[in-house]
Amino acid sequence: MDHCLKRVGLDLKLTIYGVLTTSPKSGFMEFVCAEDGSPSSAIELLDTSILEYLRQNQPDPSAELGVSREGMDTFASSMAGYAVLTYILAVGDRHLGNLLMLPDGRMCHIDFGFVFGDDPKKKFVNPPPFRITKGMVDAMGGQKGEVFQQVFCRKALGAFKELRNNAVLVLSLLRLMKDSGIEALADNREAKLKTVEDRFRLDLDDDEACAFFAGMIQESMAHVGIQILEGFHFLARTMR
Repeated sequence: MDHCLKRVGLDLKLTIYGVLTTSPKSGFMEFVCAEDGSPSSAIELLDTSILEYLRQNQPDPSAELGVSREGMDTFASSMAGYAVLTYILAVGDRHLGNLLMLPDGRMCHIDFGFVFGDDPKKKFVNPPPFRITKGMVDAMGGQKGEVFQQVFCRKALGAFKELRNNAVLVLSLLRLMKDSGIEALADNREAKLKTVEDRFRLDLDDDEACAFFAGMIQESMAHVGIQILEGFHFLARTMR
């Protein structure tokens, strides 16, 4: 997906890591870390105010929010990229402990144990289409701000439109993986692949698809139940 987007000039600052297979049951995985090589430089969103973190690591006192233009663009672009990708692949368990901020402004997701519609929170509440919080929106200057409208929303809609053009490629790759032994595809494989296919909304034209995903943005921002579960997760985390 990252390759498909970059091919049309959409660099959404995704954190891509290498994986090298050495046998059917083993391999090497690249650490996700900051540019200075220190994994501890990446912090969980539970631990900070996003805007304050951006001000500390990408400062520009002359900017309206005190964050450099490059750092803000990187943050909003990565937000847009992961909004679309986690929605299409139906990535679950998106609590704030699974979202990291890196010093260059990137937000990145970790822990993909629940994908293709699986989500432990479904037992308690229907999860939002993707994870976006008030703090994330505020860090972009609010819903009416230029960064939210012209970077996050514009790039998210552009990415959704472009990935729909590559839906056959993505779905073909997933079907090739269905007998690979991946745990997420061990049960109900066809139903899970159909979940991904349905999320491309291939029944809509481009304008309708953009309007649909704009609705997903609004639905995700307005979601309330997930915030209650986030509180329980934070409590459990502090009691470890």
